[in-house]
Amino acid sequence: MNKTNGYHQKAIMTENGKHIGWVDLKNIDKLNKHAELGIAIGDKAFWGKGYGLAAMREMLGWGFCQLDLNKIWLRVEIDNLKAIKSYKCIGYIEEGILRQDRLRNGEYVERLRMSMLRSEFLYK
Repeated sequence: MNKTNGYHQKAIMTENGKHIGWVDLKNIDKLNKHAELGIAIGDKAFWGKGYGLAAMREMLGWGFCQLDLNKIWLRVEIDNLKAIKSYKCIGYIEEGILRQDRLRNGEYVERLRMSMLRSEFLYK
């Protein structure tokens, strides 16, 4: 499924056709050839089963090959260790800490910015 509101969004489906989440590219900067990746799997029963990694690989391939991006980046809350581990597993590199970047439960939390370059994805 493609949205037409300025970003590319795809449904994450199980082998049986159950819709379990979304992966998207947003904040697309055509001049500098980069975009932000977002991913969400709503049903925790499907966490840790490879669906997120598979969806990210597909979206990275789409972004680098179809949209001709050079860099795809993301932001993740610094205490989301499972997500950070999966992003590193797929090849994302830490760029830095975004201080007090998100308001969560009335308090600001830091987020980690991570990215992958086209050359890092295509030549793994």
